[in-house]
Amino acid sequence: MRSTLLFLLATLVLVAFIYASRRGALSQTIRVVRSDDAYLELRAQWRTITADKIERKVFVGKFKTVPFQSIEAVEIETFDIRDAPFWTVRLCLLRDKRVFLGRTGDDVEASIVASRLAKLLDVQVVAI
Repeated sequence: MRSTLLFLLATLVLVAFIYASRRGALSQTIRVVRSDDAYLELRAQWRTITADKIERKVFVGKFKTVPFQSIEAVEIETFDIRDAPFWTVRLCLLRDKRVFLGRTGDDVEASIVASRLAKLLDVQVVAI
């Protein structure tokens, strides 16, 4: 009986892991999905981030909306934990607030995302 329960639990964990990895929840990437002069769509982990120049808003996931006028810069920060570096990309807002967009293990990927977003928002990229 106990071995059957352990097998079922292991199977459930494996299915959950496969499901989460296919949805992108376990990946550490930020990638450009769509880009043009007035619109940028990014995929970071399980979230979609869109910047719309016509609406002048950045939509982070389903619930967070950031107006363009409150964004001062796009920030890239480097972390090196146990010899496994990664980079985070955030929006710097007024009054020293930050909005986390995502993280990646690829410095070039972080730079491309930050520069495209900064160009659309007409702000600078700040590296920390």
